[in-house]
Amino acid sequence: MKKFFVLIAALLLLQTTAYAEEPKILLYHNISETYHKSQADMNITAADFENHIASLIESGYNIISFDTYLNHRNGLCELPENSVIITFDDGYLSNYTTAFPILKKYGAYGTVFVVTSRVGSYDTQYPHFTWKQAKEMVDSGTMSIYSHTVSHTNMLERSATEIAYEVRKSKYIIEKNLGTKCNILAAPHGLFSKTATFVIGESGYDVLCRVGDICINENTDSVVSLRRYTVHGDMSAADVISMINQGG
Repeated sequence: MKKFFVLIAALLLLQTTAYAEEPKILLYHNISETYHKSQADMNITAADFENHIASLIESGYNIISFDTYLNHRNGLCELPENSVIITFDDGYLSNYTTAFPILKKYGAYGTVFVVTSRVGSYDTQYPHFTWKQAKEMVDSGTMSIYSHTVSHTNMLERSATEIAYEVRKSKYIIEKNLGTKCNILAAPHGLFSKTATFVIGESGYDVLCRVGDICINENTDSVVSLRRYTVHGDMSAADVISMINQGG
């Protein structure tokens, strides 16, 4: 019996260690110089974003790509200590005009999850970058582009067939336009079901990124589900570092 409890304790320790090794993933959206305080969950100024990036690096954090994370999971490399992944949802033009040069300046990496039906669209609250601009970012080695579905759909309200359409078509469009592998998806609104998780895994995705800050990282039978921390525009760099150190 004693050996049994020792084994359980060892397994729990391994699980805790595995979670501790997961990178902290930060979620941004749009970069804007003027926005109402009620829109701070969607916006941040260029100066504040640059301060976040510079402060993370100065504080010993390593801003990595999802490729590095997946290579680590596959046993191909060690995960750098204090790893952080910077992500943006939706594919706003400011990710190209502002975030891209800032990340490039600091030798950091960024990931954008695009709504494929809105790429190049100006008929929205905030304009979106084009496929040409997306290709430039990807070819630079600074940014990666992955799926946020075709239409930013709520997957809790969709059938398995409808979810399959959203995730498979967006994957096809991204791979066709950018010549890269699209194997990571961010759930719109952070909402998904067990059915959605299964369909996403069966559709060729390795990672499902969440939005909700109260979630935990977990492995399912079909896809790895990772928590992200939403960064608000009124958060200082110290606030961001405190958030990821305290686990939200």
